[in-house]
Amino acid sequence: FPCKRCYASFYCSKSCFQTHLHRHGRLCELIRSRYSANTTARSFPEELKGFQSFVRESNNPAHKRGPQYAPPPRLGGGRFVVKVQTREEALSTSTPLDVYDQSQFVSTSIVNSQLFELVLNCGARTESYGTSKKLFCWAVLEDNDTLRIFFHELAPYTDEW
Repeated sequence: FPCKRCYASFYCSKSCFQTHLHRHGRLCELIRSRYSANTTARSFPEELKGFQSFVRESNNPAHKRGPQYAPPPRLGGGRFVVKVQTREEALSTSTPLDVYDQSQFVSTSIVNSQLFELVLNCGARTESYGTSKKLFCWAVLEDNDTLRIFFHELAPYTDEW
């Protein structure tokens, strides 16, 4: 049974979690503040207009993304995988990172220096987009507008999308 706030602590049952909650609370907040970041779940700022079409269209038929390949994440439905990707001109930690899930329900950007460094140092180079790098992270929808991205544990890598 995972803690639904940090996804870093696991318990044998809900009752064990509730018993331990008074000790876990401080650690939970620390993990959330240091190893996760929030952004708007669906955001289409002007600077992302070109990225939207870049996400939806791919020359590679093996790339399976969109609502026909994956259901959209549900509020309170647990964690799911998001792709965090640099742009080709990613020169500094203040450069926005593009974030989307396989269903493309989540399609946004985030500026976070810690996540930027993680993508640059641990991410894989994208196949056909020059110097861009990508990394897969776990995320949850905290409410209809807020996406929390965790980077204390990376999600499995996939070439499918």
